Amino acid sequence: MSGSGRSFRRGTRITLIACLATLGIPAPALADESSAQPADRAYVVAQSGGVATIDLFSDGSVQRNAPLFPTGSGTFGITASPDRRHLYVAPGTGLGTASDPTQKPQLVTIRVGSAGQLQPVGQPLDLAAGLTPVSAAFSHDGRDLYLGVGNIVAGFVNGAVLHFRIGDDGTPVQQGGPVALGLPLDGAAEPIVSPDGKSLYVASYLASSIVRFAIQPDGSLSGKPVDRVTGVSTPITPAVSPDGRFLYIADEQSQSITAFRIRPDDSLEPVPGSPFPTGAIPHNFVFSSDGKHLYSANTAGASPAGLLTGDGSVSAFDVRDDGSLAPLPGSPYRTLAGPIMVNRSTDGRWLYVTSSRQLVGDKKVMFSSYPIRPDGTVDTSAAHSVETGQQTADGPEAVVLPATS
Repeated sequence: MSGSGRSFRRGTRITLIACLATLGIPAPALADESSAQPADRAYVVAQSGGVATIDLFSDGSVQRNAPLFPTGSGTFGITASPDRRHLYVAPGTGLGTASDPTQKPQLVTIRVGSAGQLQPVGQPLDLAAGLTPVSAAFSHDGRDLYLGVGNIVAGFVNGAVLHFRIGDDGTPVQQGGPVALGLPLDGAAEPIVSPDGKSLYVASYLASSIVRFAIQPDGSLSGKPVDRVTGVSTPITPAVSPDGRFLYIADEQSQSITAFRIRPDDSLEPVPGSPFPTGAIPHNFVFSSDGKHLYSANTAGASPAGLLTGDGSVSAFDVRDDGSLAPLPGSPYRTLAGPIMVNRSTDGRWLYVTSSRQLVGDKKVMFSSYPIRPDGTVDTSAAHSVETGQQTADGPEAVVLPATS
């Protein structure tokens, strides 16, 4: 089902009132749809710039509720603070497409109001010239933000991490210079904090490895990596299971997910049977509300050729007790072309997919919802979709927050 459905219902109501008026019959008191309150809100970024605000309703319908909040272009990700009061966006070179070539690398802080409205916090923080921001991760207490950066498009080389201390008003203050991952081919750096808060794992794309830093008591990183795990292939978008026992990472070019058990010392041990097959070009995971299922966006659908044909799908897995993954019946499920990001509703009933065609056709960004059945499978025949007003999505480009604090 294309569109939110709310415009259709509004038009039907107006037609009904007009017909009754011609017959001299008073119109009945009908519920005002404008009073319907969203259950959640999504905030979406893209390479073309700006933050889109999408209202998410309990019936699965989705609706843009505001103009784009202005930010720079070339943005790969958006990160919410643990207290959900602030969003952080880092524009820059990006993919080098659908973005302003003169865009300087920056870190933008945005306050989320009680009604979901977005407000700037100070001026954007300029980063060192030549850096390409990729994605960011918070410490569990919200005091420290770690931003993966690199050089050239997508930050593919000379990967490093910037550390920021977050003030009470949400303002970030950079702490020292970039901490290098260590190799020239380290890059497209995407960090995530370990469950115990003592380590930072960073996916390194071209070096096909996961780099681990120790996090010091003051939030700073060990000057050199503690260790480096190989055995992954073009890794991106790491995620930790809700119970904190496992780390999952997408192997973008080998169409799989690699799983690791997190040992007590934060070192990583491959899960038996890993890697687990997905569709083509997997990105960005989300877990079900009970942690029993994992969902992955497959940007090219069944095969890499999907980038040219406009294919797209979502894989769904049962997460077993040993961390291994078993595909759910019918997985992968076909979606709109070019899915890049998956989120879910806070009540666990809806899967949200951010997508755009990557190489051909209209690169407009779409935000869609799909019902999650009680057994974790996804019903892609009952989609609600809306355009975000942006172009070209790539990266962890959406967050979903409860509409009420």
